[in-house]
Amino acid sequence: MQDSLMQMQKQPADSTQKQQADSTRMQGGIAVEDFVRARLDAAYTKLVAHRDYQGRKSGMKEGVPALVLLGDLQKLYLVRRRNNDLEVIKQYPVSTGIDGFGNKYDEQRTPTGTLMIVGKRGEGEPIGTAFVGDEPIRIAKPHEAGKALMTSRMLVLSGSDYANRNIYNRVIRIHGTNKEKFIGKPASDGCIRMKNKDVVELFKFVQWGTLLYVEPKPDSSALKDMLPVKM
Repeated sequence: MQDSLMQMQKQPADSTQKQQADSTRMQGGIAVEDFVRARLDAAYTKLVAHRDYQGRKSGMKEGVPALVLLGDLQKLYLVRRRNNDLEVIKQYPVSTGIDGFGNKYDEQRTPTGTLMIVGKRGEGEPIGTAFVGDEPIRIAKPHEAGKALMTSRMLVLSGSDYANRNIYNRVIRIHGTNKEKFIGKPASDGCIRMKNKDVVELFKFVQWGTLLYVEPKPDSSALKDMLPVKM
């Protein structure tokens, strides 16, 4: 009898623990629309299978966080896939190249394809710190007039594809900006601009070697399974 009572008393606790675990899993990811999730999942698959322009495998394993930028949405996503389930950890509004997307050296376009973070700059600096090169010069306001600046944190990018191998020399970076009012629409010289608070947060989640896939617009082949079947 006592054993039965103890078993009955234990069941609600186990149930509560399960509910808490389920809640934690739900809170661990951000809900996105199905067609966005399909694009992110397809991009993640490409990163796992990626070989650079010299034929070397990326070495990225399932479960490792990666970045995906969807250009038409002007959003940057931090994602990972575990047990065939894509998790959107974070999403951020961004501002990409004012002239669109492309990999030519002398264009104000954001590069496409597979990129890699090869440097982190600005750690420990006050939010809003403006940089010339890698040197902090002053604190900039998020909506100030004048020249666009790289602020708060900078993530240095290198191209992993043959077409975008010039990225490092183009000084393409993910960084904060003093032009936050333009976040959400193309306005940069080719870099990926973020709100200052967002880039400070993202800085903590990524490291040297984190991969980024830039997709300017939907890839119809990746979305074919999402399209309705014609009767």
